[in-house]
Amino acid sequence: MRATVLGAGLVGFLAGGLVWATASSGDSGVRDVPPEVAANAAIARQRMSLILGAIAVYQNDNGDLPPARLSDLYPTLIADPLVFWHPGDSDPPPTTIDNDVPNAPNSAAISFDVNWAAFSAGGPACDVWQIRDNTSQNNAGLLVGQFTWRLGYHTDPPGVLPEAPPASRIRVARQNLAALRVALAVYSNDNQDYWPLDLVAFHTDYCFAPRTWWHPGDAQPAPSQIDNQQLDALNSAQISFEYLGAGFSENAPDDFVVFRDNNPANNGGLGRLHVQRDWQVVYVPLCPGDITGEQVVNLADFLVLETHLGEFETADPVDGDLNGDGSTDMHDAAVLQVNFGASCAPA
Repeated sequence: MRATVLGAGLVGFLAGGLVWATASSGDSGVRDVPPEVAANAAIARQRMSLILGAIAVYQNDNGDLPPARLSDLYPTLIADPLVFWHPGDSDPPPTTIDNDVPNAPNSAAISFDVNWAAFSAGGPACDVWQIRDNTSQNNAGLLVGQFTWRLGYHTDPPGVLPEAPPASRIRVARQNLAALRVALAVYSNDNQDYWPLDLVAFHTDYCFAPRTWWHPGDAQPAPSQIDNQQLDALNSAQISFEYLGAGFSENAPDDFVVFRDNNPANNGGLGRLHVQRDWQVVYVPLCPGDITGEQVVNLADFLVLETHLGEFETADPVDGDLNGDGSTDMHDAAVLQVNFGASCAPA
């Protein structure tokens, strides 16, 4: 089976959107990158991801064939000419797209190279590059930003960009579940609406990162490969999320749970995340309003929430994120208020 194109704009963007190529403080590859260069590289990263997403949509609509030219994506799938341009490029920004000549004015190839072999029939190796800066001068000569199938976005040389702000464990898990749901949709489109039975083959054929199967709150280490689908096993497609979709299809009810946390311990023992057939990622607490795990909602929970109030995209359920969106905010305060005094302990 050919490795199906998912593109960083789909699975790669969702699952790898938080992954920056960084290095330890002792890595000789680390350089001082001016803030404006790092900011431009971040914008270019987003634009390359949008291009990959557009290519994936094009292939989905055209029997897996890529466009003959990058400019074929404009204006139907990419309406803004600036998407093809790196803000660090010395060439002026395009006002339209009317050619594919590298580095030419108004060209779809003004700033980025696309490796069309990565999208050809027969399938690529999963570690080939898909799209990258056409010159390091886009980034002041310090780096080339690129996307590959399994690594998502990274830089050559590695470790030259500042690390992305840390995200909460539950926020990363939500993105991973969303990415798995996207992959299921692509698979079902190729298989009469049915979802896979063999998750290892699914993982291999659809080229996405092993960490997509993992919840960062899991006590198990992140998988380096996927070689089994045993529940809660190392390097398993079910290391963190239980798969309930085997034998079912896109015709399942909207609220059908496709993947879910295989253990509430992934979220501090306070609840489970799941993704539904209708694409919604839902957090279900074991005891609404309980933050401390005492199965009662009281002043202790209020004090934890007060301490973490205002932590946006960096909070977990143990930090007062009661609705599982990665933030501790007034929505969580409302949940606590409504449930204050409630007990979930067995009678």
